[in-house]
Amino acid sequence: MDLKDPRKPWLIQRVQARETPRPNGKGVDLHFSMDYMGSSEFEYGALPNSLKEMRRMVVDGKLLGPVQIKGNLPDGTSVACWYLGTQEYLEVAEFLFQKALKDAEHELRLKERTGILHTYTAKDPEHHSFVGWWCVDFGDRPRPNKGTWAIFHKKEDAKNWLKGLGSGSTEIVQSSKLQRG
Repeated sequence: MDLKDPRKPWLIQRVQARETPRPNGKGVDLHFSMDYMGSSEFEYGALPNSLKEMRRMVVDGKLLGPVQIKGNLPDGTSVACWYLGTQEYLEVAEFLFQKALKDAEHELRLKERTGILHTYTAKDPEHHSFVGWWCVDFGDRPRPNKGTWAIFHKKEDAKNWLKGLGSGSTEIVQSSKLQRG
């Protein structure tokens, strides 16, 4: 993948974990909250449209995950994240993750910074702000019908997201079953 690929993400929602499940919460809202990012795109339904699309992918049997994506921090330390999405966008998520770990996400020209590198280099990794990053380009605005997918710092958070999608499972497909480029 390169920066001219039409699948390149633009709008990434930072995801935070709730310390305790939200009383009366449903779906992904039970375990997660979304960081306020101040972009007008979120007023146009980016989140609900992307969430509906992810649920449709579950129903259609197209959602993969959690799939491990590996990378290296600038000091060479090996780290990983956990992908949920379609086969088509796995390469895109890997590309974003690699760029973010190299502190080069500015090359992607995202609407907002992700904070991925900070999450993986925080001195107290149990108390970092973001646990996931959700590509919400799907929908009518700002870029019609791009893919939606998410990556998570910890596998447990990816599993909780899957539960929130109503998948009935916390493991849909293992990475050994995927076709890699």
